[in-house]
Amino acid sequence: MRSSTTKKRRSWRSEITKTTTDDLLLIPLRDALARSARRAAIEIITPPYEAAGTGVLRVVRAVEEEGCVSLTAAYEGYVRL
Repeated sequence: MRSSTTKKRRSWRSEITKTTTDDLLLIPLRDALARSARRAAIEIITPPYEAAGTGVLRVVRAVEEEGCVSLTAAYEGYVRL
């Protein structure tokens, strides 16, 4: 006979697959895409001049939209070309 405590226990798998948009903020884009089980639309913020991104590409905004997650990412810094 099972005790009542085993019925209340949640699966560790449900904890991994349920990712909120807040969990994706400021982590590297690669990690955000790996964590999200949904389709993703990606937008990269760039300066208004020609530049190369430096550092890690990080998620700065995440919004849930109709079955997919919209991610906006930016590099940690930029070098003017």
